[in-house]
Amino acid sequence: MGEDTPVDSARNPITSFDSPHDTRLCGCGCSEPVAGGWFLVGHDQKALHAGVAKIGTVREFLDWFDNTYVEPTAE
Repeated sequence: MGEDTPVDSARNPITSFDSPHDTRLCGCGCSEPVAGGWFLVGHDQKALHAGVAKIGTVREFLDWFDNTYVEPTAE
């Protein structure tokens, strides 16, 4: 109240903007703040490849996944 708006004026009276109060840490573990998602751009791939590397090669990961994953059943 009584201060400038945090966003530029637009035709739509309801406008979204990134706020430091609505952030979380990047899901890859880099500790960078993220607003509006779970990962910084490209960091989802970084996290995915780190997970694959914990198992071994891509082929070993796929074998492990195929032998571990259980398809959910519809209730």
